[in-house]
Amino acid sequence: MNDITIENLTKILEDITNQGWILNKRVNNQGAVGNTLEDLLSVQENNYPLPDFHNWELKAQEKRQNTLVTLFHSEPEPRSMRFVPQILLPNFGWPHTDAGIKYPKTERRISLTINNSFSPKGRGFKIAADYEQKRIYVDFDADKISESFKEWIPDRMTVQNSFQAPYWTFSTIENKLHSKLNNTIYIQADKKKEGRDTYFKYENFLLLMNPSLDLFLNQLNQGAVYADFDARTGHNHGSKMRIMRNNLPNLFKTQIKI
Repeated sequence: MNDITIENLTKILEDITNQGWILNKRVNNQGAVGNTLEDLLSVQENNYPLPDFHNWELKAQEKRQNTLVTLFHSEPEPRSMRFVPQILLPNFGWPHTDAGIKYPKTERRISLTINNSFSPKGRGFKIAADYEQKRIYVDFDADKISESFKEWIPDRMTVQNSFQAPYWTFSTIENKLHSKLNNTIYIQADKKKEGRDTYFKYENFLLLMNPSLDLFLNQLNQGAVYADFDARTGHNHGSKMRIMRNNLPNLFKTQIKI
């Protein structure tokens, strides 16, 4: 798509705001608030690592949802390690709830969301910035595994002794920030139900521009940035960088409220 001016974008978003409560036509869709906004902007759903609307990325959430915002997808390096399917899933995963039902009995599952601190209820992982090597790496310490996972320690100690920390280079993160999020529209929408129908109201759009690696690292060091891993046997759902939703604007040098 071609670029769009701030003036034209502002008018389009103001028109959406002036519509008030808008019927959700994406029934039973977990991302309905964002999908409804995409429908209003005539954006077709896609999984491309590029902005959604002209040169703008769309990020929309319900106000009452205290969830993380996905920034971008990126598998850690070295890619040949295949960290998620070859190390994380077989050594730290658990039997899938549908193992032996929908999937084979050997089906396993892993869902791990980590920031810069070892969680007291976690599995011994965190992420950290290495400014000398210019990378963000995944750290593992078997001694930090929570009490509920103590039975894992013998096997995990074996993993730790051979653990090669996967990482994302600073340049990879910076490229992702600018290729995907350089211009971002962010909105926390209101939601209401009337009978079986759900409605969204889109007010107070925030235009976010010029993301910065330094600001990203600052948010990581404050614990607001998370690495998210999600996979099952034979299917990696993708590794993601995410951020606490109220911290999203802190990644950008320029902010415009509409």
